[in-house]
Amino acid sequence: MAKAGNQEAYNSLQVIAGQLDCSICANRLSDPKDLDCSHTFCCKCLTDYARSKKLSTVIACPLCRQNTVLPPGGITYLKTNYLLRDVIDAVPLEDARLPKRRLDPLEEKDGTRTCGVHNGVARDIYCATCNVLVCQKCIGTGHCSTGHSHYSLHTRASYARNYLKTLSSESADKLVDLDSMQDEIRKAEETLRENRQKTMEKIGEHVMKVTTVVLEQQSSLIKEVDAKYQADVEALEREKERIATLRENLQQYHDETQMTARNQDDETVVLLESKLDSDKNSHQRQEFNLRITQFDFTETSIKFGSLTTKSRPVKATETVVTTFNWKKNKEIAGSFNRGLAVSPCGTILAICKSNEVRLYKTDNGLFISSFQGSSPECLQSPQDLVFLNDGNLAVIDAGSPYVRVFTEDGRFVDKFNTLEANEYKSLKVKLSCIGYDKQKGVIVIGDINRKVLTFHHNDGTILQTLHLNKIDPVAVDINVEAGLVAVTNLIFVHIVSMTGKGLLVLERYGDTKWPLAANAACFDANAKSVFVTRSMPFGEKSILQYAIPSGKYIGCIYKDLSGPTRLTFFKNNMLAVADGSSVKMLMNAAESEI
Repeated sequence: MAKAGNQEAYNSLQVIAGQLDCSICANRLSDPKDLDCSHTFCCKCLTDYARSKKLSTVIACPLCRQNTVLPPGGITYLKTNYLLRDVIDAVPLEDARLPKRRLDPLEEKDGTRTCGVHNGVARDIYCATCNVLVCQKCIGTGHCSTGHSHYSLHTRASYARNYLKTLSSESADKLVDLDSMQDEIRKAEETLRENRQKTMEKIGEHVMKVTTVVLEQQSSLIKEVDAKYQADVEALEREKERIATLRENLQQYHDETQMTARNQDDETVVLLESKLDSDKNSHQRQEFNLRITQFDFTETSIKFGSLTTKSRPVKATETVVTTFNWKKNKEIAGSFNRGLAVSPCGTILAICKSNEVRLYKTDNGLFISSFQGSSPECLQSPQDLVFLNDGNLAVIDAGSPYVRVFTEDGRFVDKFNTLEANEYKSLKVKLSCIGYDKQKGVIVIGDINRKVLTFHHNDGTILQTLHLNKIDPVAVDINVEAGLVAVTNLIFVHIVSMTGKGLLVLERYGDTKWPLAANAACFDANAKSVFVTRSMPFGEKSILQYAIPSGKYIGCIYKDLSGPTRLTFFKNNMLAVADGSSVKMLMNAAESEI
């Protein structure tokens, strides 16, 4: 009993001692600092880590990857864990009073928990460089600290479990995607059958109107329909089998990661993690580009008729617009050429005019109201604006470093600055444009004086500042899911990543040598293409579409414009364009009218 009690006490103290170690340096914590996720690290270790990752405003936890916004002054001003610091100061690094662990003879024999080089010494250290478990003595010999990263087994196992849970969650999401693909194929089969049936009925009805001399042509057309239909059915069957196989393999991978994270011991979890992580690449999200034939029958007065077909994506949720048959749905009159925004519900249009913000109804163009704000938050010359998800309007005003937030009826709610806490307040600021990602609730603001973009939470908290070098941001749009920003400078459209890497520059009008002369740009829902307003002096004024990330010119979707500036998508297939003295509501004629 005494032996068992001694062993139990040792194990308990080992667990406590593990909480006093830093997961970065594997040594006892020094000046412990807490992150928002409650993980604790040495102040110096976090400083070195942030410097190596070039992080200045936000730091990702080395264990769980949760972001923590750094306070002004940096890591030194993070919350200190005084409780851990006092415990560390009270307990010596090597306490002689701790009971010595007596290893079980069976454990020594099979070697599952003890070192094969230093007999009887517990393997409770994980060498990340070699991906093996070692003992304390190994660290001083073959796995010396130079060039090798060491972690306590308990800490590394905790990280491995969390990571495997992440892999399990990712695979679960991919399973949902594959299930969705299977549903889309089933819907496509039904659509294909219904479309074929309708086309055959139209052909049959027309047969009754013509003479028997064209029956031979009728037979030829029916064979053509059936041939294309059969080819598409076979393609769908092949795709169903492929998706089913992918799903079965992914389900096995998902079950394995889940069972490993839940049921295996620390050693098995750590040793299996690398294998399961390497297998992850074979289960990437699958591209789904299968297309089916769209039948249509055209009657003619001279001959029996002709069959026209076009290919459309099977996946009904695909948002890339590949048709150029856009038409004007309605037009709202008014003299303005600056900011443009549509409410989240798609019923209210907001624009900037002179020294006020005006609101209109999108369905009939009727004027609703206008506002300037009230002193001391009165608008002087609003430049741009966006609707936030809560229905409020974020407005940038000429000469002001603040972004003001108003309700739809003009009541002032809040304001926030675009300067970092460590920047000089005397720094000249000229806010020029604003964009908003409704899905992620992230605001991006352009400053034409400083040539920067600042990213903010809905509450105005600065997430990061992106320096644009020589680019003057005149208009901006953002898609956080894709990590992309479209910046327009009245000539080109720059597509950059949110990390600052330049990915693409749209410089030319289509395939010509003419400059693009872009006024603004906006992404579609999935950032698979970008729409650009072009206003060439004494030349064409139109809306162009380019593919992302290739930059390939897709086409001109609309030309009947006088001076297009801002534009924005709403209700998926509607495009609002500020065009000189009016706002034109364009809709894709290939989609059903709203």
